[in-house]
Amino acid sequence: MRQNYSGPVRMCVSCRKREAQNQLLRLQCAERSLRRYSGTGRSFYLCPECFTAKQTAKALARQCKSGEIERLLNELKEIITDVR
Repeated sequence: MRQNYSGPVRMCVSCRKREAQNQLLRLQCAERSLRRYSGTGRSFYLCPECFTAKQTAKALARQCKSGEIERLLNELKEIITDVR
């Protein structure tokens, strides 16, 4: 079933669900650290449902090429609280 979106459609790196770009959180990894997208470099998207999902840790580790899952999850929690 195809949904109608206004604007660009992007995919969550954790659950692979496609959503409108403005519904997703855009992140990037720099120096193996997770942060909000700064405007330059590669980025990826995460949907709100995956902020606390178990598979998110594995997706973040894959995107940042880091095995420090606990640190990445803590950085994600800080980013989420700053956004809200």
